[in-house]
Amino acid sequence: MSSQGRWGLVVGCLLAVSALGTWGCCSLRCCDKTAGLVLVSASDAVSADPIVISQKRHQEILWKLPGDSTIQYVAITLEGKPAPFEGCTTAEGVCRIACGHGLCSSGPISSAVHPPHAGIYYGYAFQHAASASTDPGIRIDP
Repeated sequence: MSSQGRWGLVVGCLLAVSALGTWGCCSLRCCDKTAGLVLVSASDAVSADPIVISQKRHQEILWKLPGDSTIQYVAITLEGKPAPFEGCTTAEGVCRIACGHGLCSSGPISSAVHPPHAGIYYGYAFQHAASASTDPGIRIDP
């Protein structure tokens, strides 16, 4: 084989590897290691751990309610902190997320929230027609 033929073979192989590498990287979600939606089964019982979501990963919370649930909304206690989610209605130090069709969706984390390295913590409770049940809370990490 001539030297010009060898160079053509080398260049061809390099181009093939480059094209395959580019296709492989674009076809796989290499960097996305966490779901954008954190699914939480909601009930009247208090859960053991807080819900932890990441602002950097653009995570949202979706509470799945039991079929016979009377939960009307999620009430998040602000305690002087900014409202954690873009879609919540804020009044009297409480951010409310309406529930419907067996689900409560937090929506995106508000751009006004700037969590420190250790995260920022919000307490929340499920509001029923007549009462509330308290869960431990939500922590938003950077």
